[in-house]
Amino acid sequence: MSIKDILAIIDLEGDRAACRLAASLALATDAHVTGLAPVADFVSPVYIGGPVPLEMIDDTREVAEDRAAAGLKAFDAILAETGARGQSATFSLMEGEGSGLVSVGRLCDLAVVGQDDPEAMEPAREALIETLLIEAGAPVLLTPRAYQGPFKLDKIVIGWDGGLTVSRAVRAALPLLKQACEIHVAVVDSGRGLGEDAGADLALHLARHGFKVQISRLSSLGRDVATTLIEQAVDSDADLIVMGGYGHSRLRQFILGGATSDMMRTMTVPVLMAH
Repeated sequence: MSIKDILAIIDLEGDRAACRLAASLALATDAHVTGLAPVADFVSPVYIGGPVPLEMIDDTREVAEDRAAAGLKAFDAILAETGARGQSATFSLMEGEGSGLVSVGRLCDLAVVGQDDPEAMEPAREALIETLLIEAGAPVLLTPRAYQGPFKLDKIVIGWDGGLTVSRAVRAALPLLKQACEIHVAVVDSGRGLGEDAGADLALHLARHGFKVQISRLSSLGRDVATTLIEQAVDSDADLIVMGGYGHSRLRQFILGGATSDMMRTMTVPVLMAH
């Protein structure tokens, strides 16, 4: 398998690190990149009683379309600057599967999305990532908002717990693993009760693909899994973390939190997730 079709979600402001990473990866893999800019439709606040003036709805829509258009212009400029092949379009956040996001996501090899920024007006970022992972079934490469690039893959950390979602993430990451000089399999707190040989099964699987890996069995010391993996990535000077996304139910994730949300909030290097 190779990466030939990349989807990039266009940030509506800021440095657009995800778009730059997607263009860099497209050049490295001779892939085509499709940039999609979200258009956020008007949502009535719950405290408003009675009908919403049409002028308010129209004004909100116009602002959203203008911001999306500016995003498309910036994305096209990045393509021209880097020489990457691609195209751009908008999609509506309110139209579900009919928006085009899901249909494009289901036919891409990888979706590249920027980390949510509390200080930026990027609409529904976590919901959008969830839609790509769960509804589109696309592997998602999350990009830290402060990421500078260019994208490199010398060292990769795989957060292995033996679960279904991370096994899918490993499959999706195989084309990227080929570019790595070092691959670290990190098992936190013995994964899902994997025992003393935790990680050995994945190491054998990757060896059959021609990869050499190092296994690190880590204790979280009471911290969350995301923090432990990020620390391992920093210690090994890793360029990428590979892990499962939403391994628990979305309701449990919403109520109790989980490694996915923790990682999306605190990541410092790109993270490839699959569900």
